[in-house]
Amino acid sequence: MSNSKEVAPPRPRRFGLNLDAQEPLALHIVYGLYALSLVSAFPAIIGLILAWVAGQHLTAPWLISHQRYQIRTFLIMLVATVIGLATQWLLIGFVILALVWCWFLFRTVKGWLRLSNEQPIDDPTGWF
Repeated sequence: MSNSKEVAPPRPRRFGLNLDAQEPLALHIVYGLYALSLVSAFPAIIGLILAWVAGQHLTAPWLISHQRYQIRTFLIMLVATVIGLATQWLLIGFVILALVWCWFLFRTVKGWLRLSNEQPIDDPTGWF
């Protein structure tokens, strides 16, 4: 006897965070990971991935400004850190690394405070 109910093949699932497009939770987590990365670099990489994945679902312009700000913060920090490490033998690298650390801290705190107050980043492509 054959089964009259046909089972449809499973549909492939897209990876997603299953958050509302207006939900800033993922971006709060990114800022938290960035803050944690001030003592260990690994959380910043996770934060970058999370910002990129969350950004695919965002529709609110003020949240999109934070997502761009977060990605840009990571990329500039990465390039500046590589430059700082490469110039350590000139002793200027230590100064560069210290300035990058302070800059990253400033951008993380500024962004997180603005996100907490539901304010956009005025210029996500700016340096500060």
